[in-house]
Amino acid sequence: MVSRENADLNQVSSQISFSRCDLTQLKPVVQTKYDLICANLTHDLLKAHASTLLGRLKPGGYLLLAGILIEQFRAVESVYLAHGCRRIESRQEKEWQSASYRAQCEGS
Repeated sequence: MVSRENADLNQVSSQISFSRCDLTQLKPVVQTKYDLICANLTHDLLKAHASTLLGRLKPGGYLLLAGILIEQFRAVESVYLAHGCRRIESRQEKEWQSASYRAQCEGS
């Protein structure tokens, strides 16, 4: 897994846990919450399963969305903004766009 190799190179492997799974099979409500979720998925999955992804993110946590075609980005982003996420940064490379978000903090 490339993410694990990058964590090894940056000497942060002991601070990170990695998992891969089928997003469509995940339960929408879970006890375990994460500080950071990285999702490099198609726009339709990112839109349809926003609640599932955000349900796993700690309040104030960070979400990185990648692998989105530029012409589909606004539609994806509007879903996450409607869920209370705040965009931190966005980048484009060739036909792709990615963005990082901060989840709504508790009490805000």
